[in-house]
Amino acid sequence: MTEADILKALSNVQDPDLGKDLVTLKMVKDIVIDDNEVSFTIVLTTPACPLKETIGKASENAIHTLVNKNAKVNINFTAQTTTNRKDALQLLTGVKNIIAVVSGKGGVGKVLLLQIWHWHWLRVVRM
Repeated sequence: MTEADILKALSNVQDPDLGKDLVTLKMVKDIVIDDNEVSFTIVLTTPACPLKETIGKASENAIHTLVNKNAKVNINFTAQTTTNRKDALQLLTGVKNIIAVVSGKGGVGKVLLLQIWHWHWLRVVRM
């Protein structure tokens, strides 16, 4: 078992959302091979990825089918979630939380948003 064997096998595993394989998408990191054991990390696009189990099973099956049927496979998952703005500009300085309000009925969202704004304004004025 070599790193090249592992990458070749994982290049057959598709990310269902992105439609490309894990290797092309650079989602496979930290491959460690120790005799009959292999471990690696798959970098997901979100920590709450609903397809995490599917991707993990497909990766394990690819290694068992294409590399070594008796391999002990250990897959770690992480997520690439942090993005930095190219400029250092902060759009809403001092804002701790943002509440999105959506409604399918006309006016309900506006009323709720105004109630939240009014409550916040009263809280600020009383301080």
